[in-house]
Order: sequence, then C-alpha cells, then structure tokens
Amino acid sequence: GSHWMQIDPYWSHDHKSSKVAQTIIRKFEKNGTLKRLDDLEAMRSFESSVSAATDDDDDNNDDEGNTSSAPSSSSSSSLPSESGFVWRVKETAPNGLVKSIQVNHFPSYVASRHPRNWGFIMQSCWVLFTSFPMPAQGHDELLDDNKLAVGVDDQLDEVQRYNYGIAPMGRGDEIRVTLNTGNGPVTIPFEDLAQHLSSMLYGDDDDDEDDDDEDYVHEGGGGDN
Repeated sequence: GSHWMQIDPYWSHDHKSSKVAQTIIRKFEKNGTLKRLDDLEAMRSFESSVSAATDDDDDNNDDEGNTSSAPSSSSSSSLPSESGFVWRVKETAPNGLVKSIQVNHFPSYVASRHPRNWGFIMQSCWVLFTSFPMPAQGHDELLDDNKLAVGVDDQLDEVQRYNYGIAPMGRGDEIRVTLNTGNGPVTIPFEDLAQHLSSMLYGDDDDDEDDDDEDYVHEGGGGDN
C-alpha cells in the first residue's frame, strides 16, 4: 500500500543517477533467523515492534530452517539479528530444491531464478527479494510489478490469515476457528469464514451469477501488486 511505499527505500529514494536501487538487505541465517546487513533506518521501527510481539515458539528452531546460507561474513558480524523474524522452508520440489519459504505469518515467498542473470528471486504478493543488487525502477522490466508472477489473488488465503492475525497452517493442519453464536459456539474451517467475510466485504461474483546464489537478499516492496 501507499504507506509502505513511502518508507520503503526502493520506492521512496531517488535512483535517477543509479541503475541499482538502494534497498533493505537481509541475510537468511542457518539458524532460521534474519539479519539486517544495511544501515538504513527504514522499517526498523516496524521490525522492533515485530520483535517485541513475537512469542517463543518451538517452530523457530525447525530443522528446515537450516537449508540456505553460508556463515556470516566478518563485516556483518556486529550487526544484530532481527530476533522477531524467523523463517522456515515451506515447500520443496521432489528433487529437494526449495520452492517457497515462510517468514513469520507473512504471505510466503516463492523462489525462482531470474531468466537473464540466473540469480535467485523470492517474491510474495507484497515483497520482492533478489540475491543480486536490485535494479532501480525502469532498469529491468522483468522485475516490474506487471511482470512478477505472484499477485494478491494467488495468495488471497495467506493475506486473509495475516490480516485476521491467524498463524499459517502447518503441514496437514486445517485452521479452525470457534464463533460464539446465539445457538452456542460453532467451530468452522477458517477458509469458510474468510470466504464468507470476503463475500460480505467485496461481493461474490459466483454467488451473483448463481442467484442471478547468495545467502542475503535485497528487498523491495511489490507496490500495488
């Protein structure tokens, strides 16, 4: 949204004199934590609030978090970890390659390769990560919003879970919620509730018809994608 674009350096900084954007840089550590490698102030207040609100969770030490990065370089060893952010592998391909990762309860990041430089890309409907210096706007059309592969419609369920404060589903789990009604408590799948709320807020067309290679990444917001 517009608020995040105002504080995201990819959107808010003037890059007219450079082909490379100034971005937040994060290192995905082997222990499942994230570390900021840049010295920008952008987003740090938000990250502090996430850190303060994060409860201890056994899932933070999931072995699946030990699949990426090389050891930290000496130049970044003095920079603090973002203790409120933890990541894990969410989905792998049959050959073992990582297809997506989960950071906290944000919409998951889908991994792919840039078709030209073969660098790694991770993207959600809100965020874009690159393992290479992120080109400034207008210098790589393949990274423009309208060319990215993941949009809000592709991750609507995850977006709704985030907005309603419900944790991501675990493997084989179905998130269920209990509602207090006039006839007593009723437990239903979260997806049913989310679809019902979505149809109330935005309308439901269907119902209308029926009735009638690196261990750190550069991060840039996905804009209105």
